[in-house]
Amino acid sequence: MDTTALVQGYMNKYHSLVKEKDDMDIVGVINNLNEAIRNSDMQRANEAYSKVLGWNFKVANMQGECDSLNKHIHGQKLPSVDMFAVAYDDFEKVWKFNA
Repeated sequence: MDTTALVQGYMNKYHSLVKEKDDMDIVGVINNLNEAIRNSDMQRANEAYSKVLGWNFKVANMQGECDSLNKHIHGQKLPSVDMFAVAYDDFEKVWKFNA
């Protein structure tokens, strides 16, 4: 098992996810979701929520890979992608990044 290749592969995926966050305009999707909910526009809210679910699925899969690599490759601390997950803040009553 080539740990250098595994780490480099993860880091390539990490950078791709960061780029995809911007390309997909996830911030805009979150804003659309919150606005649609405020305006009771369920069709728009459902469309935005569907995008959030797809995004969170990608983030969760990458976080699982990160956790696995960090557990099995001693001395490595790969960056987490948890901060890119979108979650509902029950206190502020809005959807936002997990960070």
